[in-house]
Amino acid sequence: MLGKFKAAIEVYNEANRAEREDRDVLFNLGLCYRQLKLYDKAIKCFQEANDISKNEETYQQIGRTYAVQEDFENALATYLDALQFSNDNEGIGVVRRLRRQCIAVILCLMLLWLLLGSTRRIIIIIIIIIT
Repeated sequence: MLGKFKAAIEVYNEANRAEREDRDVLFNLGLCYRQLKLYDKAIKCFQEANDISKNEETYQQIGRTYAVQEDFENALATYLDALQFSNDNEGIGVVRRLRRQCIAVILCLMLLWLLLGSTRRIIIIIIIIIT
């Protein structure tokens, strides 16, 4: 199965060389890199895709990629960026879905900080949520 993703990366890289401003090529390239656990490359491709044309799905993939690496702070920041983008550009269903993802990431962060004994961070997050 991994061989198919490597082959797809070659095809997408060739397509990217031919057409530098294709958001879909970069997005799909990011998906392939993530499947191969090349997370930094995946995030770079997703961010480049978003630079061409911002898209809620791309923000979600960036957030998921950070979350898979247990980088919950960057995942949360990405979901909050997505939420801001969606509030400005998308329908209410997208906004609700992103709010749920933000809440899930916030809860993961709070549990992690609780395990690490960082109650100060938990209090700060609660204050941010309340205000």
